[in-house]
Amino acid sequence: MYIMTEHTKVGGYTEFMTPSEDSKNVLENVFEHLLNVDLFQTLQKEHLLNNHSYATQVVAGKNYKFTFLHDKSNYSIIVWRKLDGTYRVTSILVDL
Repeated sequence: MYIMTEHTKVGGYTEFMTPSEDSKNVLENVFEHLLNVDLFQTLQKEHLLNNHSYATQVVAGKNYKFTFLHDKSNYSIIVWRKLDGTYRVTSILVDL
């Protein structure tokens, strides 16, 4: 059961939040996949885990939208946590 909070917008993303155990767990699960992207070859896991903001969206599962700074560029990635508990990176955006 999902309980709506003051951060929840129906059909949309929550407000952006600071790193939490939940968001760090999601990033831990997809970190190795991110390293396969040329833009992230020098990405350090500890830096990412402690220096991001994120928002969530309830879908058939949950979307996590992460934002972070890497190599002087702002990045947004969306990770989908499926209903079976597995993860998939669905979007990577860069603001050069």
